[in-house]
Amino acid sequence: MVEAMQITKEMKESRQSKIDKIVSKINKDIKRAVEEGCNSTYFDCDKDSYSTEDFYDDVRQIFERAGYTIRPTGYYGGVWQRTEHIMW
Repeated sequence: MVEAMQITKEMKESRQSKIDKIVSKINKDIKRAVEEGCNSTYFDCDKDSYSTEDFYDDVRQIFERAGYTIRPTGYYGGVWQRTEHIMW
């Protein structure tokens, strides 16, 4: 009987590194928005994007635990947007 490969330390660190990069990018976006006097910005971790979908739940939880709210962007120009905004 063949068993599943064990998750290695390198595999865990690789995943965490990718999450850290996404969180850092969003933090920069938040900082820029605050400097511009805004109370929200684009949440740059898309559940429908190939590059970030695997990390969406983890990244969203990090920001929600920090007190942020994440909501759909809504309608723009009469068209429903699939993106989300993060608010504080």
